[in-house]
Amino acid sequence: VEVNGGYDFSDDLGITANATYLDAKNEVTGKDLTERPEWLINSSLSWAIVENYRMNFGASYVGHQMLSSGKELPAYTTYDLTFTSPLSSRLTLDYGVKNLTDVDLEDKNKTFNTKLYGRNYFLKATYSF
Repeated sequence: VEVNGGYDFSDDLGITANATYLDAKNEVTGKDLTERPEWLINSSLSWAIVENYRMNFGASYVGHQMLSSGKELPAYTTYDLTFTSPLSSRLTLDYGVKNLTDVDLEDKNKTFNTKLYGRNYFLKATYSF
């Protein structure tokens, strides 16, 4: 089941969110499928600080999941901060920080098969023609 939506409080401030619920079970054994989180939730708050300058603050939640060994992996949340600036009518610059709080899955549980990048910075230019 997936639900998503958003709301613009004004031209300068808006929020979006989506949530996915997954009841992934083996039909023969009835056990949970491995490494399939029950919940995935993403949200983003977008704010136009000044004209032509936008900030997005996002959060991503990944719910608990099971390993084939039967061990449960804990849930975790990451946060991102992105700034967007149009430099011209055709050129836009995006930059920011992903995994702002530097979540390390191995700190939560050594058996995670997924590796997240630690806190990292990015810069992206988009040219439209």
